[in-house]
Amino acid sequence: MVFKHTEPFVSKAQLEVWEWKQTLYEETKHLSTAEALKYLVEKSQTTVASLKRQNLKRQKLLQDAMN
Repeated sequence: MVFKHTEPFVSKAQLEVWEWKQTLYEETKHLSTAEALKYLVEKSQTTVASLKRQNLKRQKLLQDAMN
């Protein structure tokens, strides 16, 4: 299900959150609660690691640009 911006008081960020929640529900609806939680923790850890790598790359680029 894709949420559409139909109300002027619903922010773009809120619509994004609703879409994330819907996607996660679709990915985990067939799992038990314990399996779903494990999946979400693993997915979160992967996301955090990816964001850290991106941040390190940005920092390196900034340092290279300053030198």
